[in-house]
Amino acid sequence: MRNEEIEKRAREIWEIFLFFRMVKVLVFLAFLIITLIGIAAVLVLLHHHLFAAGYIVASATFFTFLFGIFLVGILSKRKF
Repeated sequence: MRNEEIEKRAREIWEIFLFFRMVKVLVFLAFLIITLIGIAAVLVLLHHHLFAAGYIVASATFFTFLFGIFLVGILSKRKF
């Protein structure tokens, strides 16, 4: 291989790496936003004394946030 071909291939690999890094950050931000919306919903529900519904939403929000962390962890360890 010539140096130009090696540099071209290295740039392509770097672009793929940057793309998946961006996807990882966007997925994490999406789950963070969903979590914040869920927390706001919990606060509203608890304010109106709907404790059972509040606990359901709180647990769903918590598991959504854990799934987001899990997904980001998988994306960061995957080799492409």
